[in-house]
Amino acid sequence: MRIIILTAGLALVGCSQGTQDAPEAASPEATSAAAQATQPGSELVIGPEVDDANIITGMWMPRTVDLGPPAVFNQLRPYCGQAFEGRVISDDPQDADWASEVLTIHFRECGDNEIRVPLHVGENRSRTWILTYEGWPGICPHFAPGPTQLNGQEVIMMDAQCWNRSVTLKHDHRHEDGSEDVLTMYGGTGRDFSTPGRMEFPADPYSRDLFERENIPASMQNTWSITVTETSFTYELSRPERYFAAEFDLTRPVEAPPAPWGHE
Repeated sequence: MRIIILTAGLALVGCSQGTQDAPEAASPEATSAAAQATQPGSELVIGPEVDDANIITGMWMPRTVDLGPPAVFNQLRPYCGQAFEGRVISDDPQDADWASEVLTIHFRECGDNEIRVPLHVGENRSRTWILTYEGWPGICPHFAPGPTQLNGQEVIMMDAQCWNRSVTLKHDHRHEDGSEDVLTMYGGTGRDFSTPGRMEFPADPYSRDLFERENIPASMQNTWSITVTETSFTYELSRPERYFAAEFDLTRPVEAPPAPWGHE
């Protein structure tokens, strides 16, 4: 008999909040099976990723899991300290001013959990993108690679995408004297890393409240994204009836620009 465990997705609900409901008490039969499985000679085969594990109602999970930053976050690290030029590649007429300028990004500050990328539009040094990684080790289930054997029955443990990590994108906007613009620190948090080299950031509650307060309700539907390939970095903004995209050439570093306003 083959048993396929399909509860991986349900087990992940709530992980991103850093809390997890206590597991329901196992039935006497399940407790007995778990005890037998941990005895010498058990037919349970454990994969290499779960060598420090406990059995909970038929599922194996490590006590501590931290997948670390998603690939796209790590893809940016080799460019730390470098600057690159780019251009607007979308065709919305309202971006004509930007399209006429040289765009420059500078991977100016890189820490274990944060990367700051000033964006210069010609001589305008008012913008900095802030990417922040957050992880919570030890709260996200990770299931054993299957198939395994439990008391003579084949058990396929579904491998699940852990949601114990996220990357937040914020836009730090300053005036030339270094003071904050009224529209600053807006952005969102991305948790879907299913597309290698790409992250999307829907507007978060702070940003939606800010846009509503400043009477630009259309921006409440904003989704920003970054895409990284071996040769390019692309920044996009999209919402209904609005699309902006700028692409930067990562194969040709340029001289680093001055510090962004407010960060000299």
